[in-house]
Amino acid sequence: MIFMLTTEPKRLVQSLMQVAKLPYRIGYTLYAALRFIPLAYEEHKNITNAHLVRGVGFSRIGLFSKLNLLKSSVIPLLISGIRKAQDVSIAMDSRGFGAYKKRTIIDEIKVRNQDRIFVIITLFLLIFYIFFLIYYKI
Repeated sequence: MIFMLTTEPKRLVQSLMQVAKLPYRIGYTLYAALRFIPLAYEEHKNITNAHLVRGVGFSRIGLFSKLNLLKSSVIPLLISGIRKAQDVSIAMDSRGFGAYKKRTIIDEIKVRNQDRIFVIITLFLLIFYIFFLIYYKI
């Protein structure tokens, strides 16, 4: 969780493509998905505020009414997401994305000894934690 909050999505995807040899088409798809999460959250807030302005409140209604309101906000959210994805797709196609099997990389990410030590310690702690859970049946 801390890793996801402290690492930029662009750097995360770049490292996955360079170090873990993730294909760049999948990497850019992952990057686009990570980039759209905050945009979808803001769009949901806008839709909720629009419902409130129209007099549709969330506070004094039952569970089924809240589910109907959620359903009525999901459709505009999906439409907005599809439109944004379509715009990005058109822009990527017009720039020739996917025309070549390999992409050139401007800033390479190099794995340092500190990174290797961190990964080893993290894996050791994870194995220790799993062993602890199994042994003590928590």
